[in-house]
Amino acid sequence: MPPDADRERAIVLITDGEDHESMPLEAARDAAERQIRILTIGLGNPEYGGRIPIRNESGNLTFLQHDGLEVWSRMDESTLREIARITEGAFVAAGTRMFDLGQIYADSIGRMQGNVHQAEQRQRLRHQYQFFLVVAVLCLLLYIVAPEHRVQSSNDEE
Repeated sequence: MPPDADRERAIVLITDGEDHESMPLEAARDAAERQIRILTIGLGNPEYGGRIPIRNESGNLTFLQHDGLEVWSRMDESTLREIARITEGAFVAAGTRMFDLGQIYADSIGRMQGNVHQAEQRQRLRHQYQFFLVVAVLCLLLYIVAPEHRVQSSNDEE
């Protein structure tokens, strides 16, 4: 048995959900048999659809065309929900707004796993000793360069 066999596995699927003969529900059933959960993130407008923006060769924003006509895409929310249900995953409707993929991933994976597992977080520590090192070197230089001041005691005056 591989060392990571007991780890939970998940797929993050970012799509509008439109099916173009790819059999997504059959693929979801295969994933469920392998105990792979699918987090579906739905993009687009489920009611009206929208044009698909792309950049052309000169870098200008334009819209995807097929046979001279603009391609419109509509989010298939029911298919995305069904994929998530089959795999015991989660569905997030991102719609047409901006979204934070990291936050969606952290929230949804936590819900999918019943908050049993905590997301692994890494801290990147920055060494900040340079300020104290500079101060210490300056003090050392002042000690070396400054003339010695002796405190005269009362015995020296006699």
